[in-house]
Amino acid sequence: MLSGTGQTATQPFSIAGGLTIFAAQCSCRANFAVEIDNATGSRVDIPINVIGSYNGAVAEGLPQGNYVLNITADAPWTVTVSQPRDAAGAALPQTYSGTGQQVVGAFSAGASVRMQSQNTATNGGNFSVEILSSDGSLRDVPFNAIGSFSGSAISNDLSGGPYWLNVDSDGNWTITVSNVTSAVTTPTTSTPVKTNVTPSTSPVTNRVVTASSHSLAFTGSGPGLKTMTLVGAVVMLLGLLMLLLADIPRRALRQLADMSPREWMGRVADGARTMNKATARQGATSPAMIVTQNNRPTTGPADGWYRDPFAIHEERLFKQGMVTPVVRDAGVGSYDEPPELYTRKSGD
Repeated sequence: MLSGTGQTATQPFSIAGGLTIFAAQCSCRANFAVEIDNATGSRVDIPINVIGSYNGAVAEGLPQGNYVLNITADAPWTVTVSQPRDAAGAALPQTYSGTGQQVVGAFSAGASVRMQSQNTATNGGNFSVEILSSDGSLRDVPFNAIGSFSGSAISNDLSGGPYWLNVDSDGNWTITVSNVTSAVTTPTTSTPVKTNVTPSTSPVTNRVVTASSHSLAFTGSGPGLKTMTLVGAVVMLLGLLMLLLADIPRRALRQLADMSPREWMGRVADGARTMNKATARQGATSPAMIVTQNNRPTTGPADGWYRDPFAIHEERLFKQGMVTPVVRDAGVGSYDEPPELYTRKSGD
């Protein structure tokens, strides 16, 4: 047993290796912590770290070697280190109860055990149960919850033993461990009874069953094959049309990207001349493209600032009757391409 008062680093002690239980007690008012360090001074674990008084135990699986306990406390404390090795496991079922952190066992088990647990949390802390073997290896964690808990679980792959339960809680708890038994049911056999069936001589009448349109039952031939084929063809045509419409802008943009600025301006001018001639032959002018200055239509080729014929901005700059991308709103100039790929001359 190790003991002391306040913060203390204990003298080194040896561990044979395997399951090691640390049972500690302290009437502390502040923090009480037990840190396990190996022979090189490296921290292995801090299994106990609480505020206030403590009376409990924790289990650790440690390899063989020398260890030191680094204790944080503000009052006298004791730590008892034990290594159960040859303990005989008690037969199941077993019921264990306690408060806070405790190590209970040992018990022997079959292949599977049922764990029934109930925990009443005091401060809403963690409630966990670990199954450890005598070599300190962790075999299962059947419970790991926050706060009060009531439930059961099955732990498999257990055979022989002995096993211990490493319980972490901040309240009162009860755990019942029992073997899982499988009830074997013997199948019963019966002699088949022969039944003579007399064929019916009454005529068979075909009955037509009808159902409402919203019912899951359908009778008759249902939608005709021709109708379904027509619907499918319409859907395919619509899909092809959508692909075509989506491809036209892509092709136009590719052609524009392949042209030089001079070729592009030339094609724009050709399109404007062609459209102006067609408009003149028809004797009509698009109201949206009438170019005005000071709210009056121009009488010749537009050259300067005019009301935007596209009604997007307040004014748009014209050069020799050609629309330019230079625009102006509230006296502030900006750059915005015309919405069409052609430009009309205002005087044609």
